[in-house]
Amino acid sequence: MAFITRNVVFSLFVGIFVGTFIVNVTSSNIFVSFFAAFVDMSSKMVGSLADSWNAGIVMQVLTIGGMIAVITKMGGPRAIAEKLASRAKTPASAQIYTWIMGFFIFLMIMQTLWL
Repeated sequence: MAFITRNVVFSLFVGIFVGTFIVNVTSSNIFVSFFAAFVDMSSKMVGSLADSWNAGIVMQVLTIGGMIAVITKMGGPRAIAEKLASRAKTPASAQIYTWIMGFFIFLMIMQTLWL
């Protein structure tokens, strides 16, 4: 569904809701099952976020995502790409610069995971 809608978060929530709906189909009334699935999904989400460990992880992910959005809006990736493109003269040097930037991005992600 994510390929069709091109929206991963929406597709994830629809998938979770459909699974919860299938589990909650117990009567012949589909509207009661629909409402029960919504209540069940909501209570499980709130219960999961009530745990301090899960809430901390969600806050960290939101903070990192916000920081990436700010850097992207300021033109950071474009500036780095233009600077490295001017330095890469041959295909071999372009590959080396790509490898180095990938390595630094990997280290940056690993560093944020350890915080």
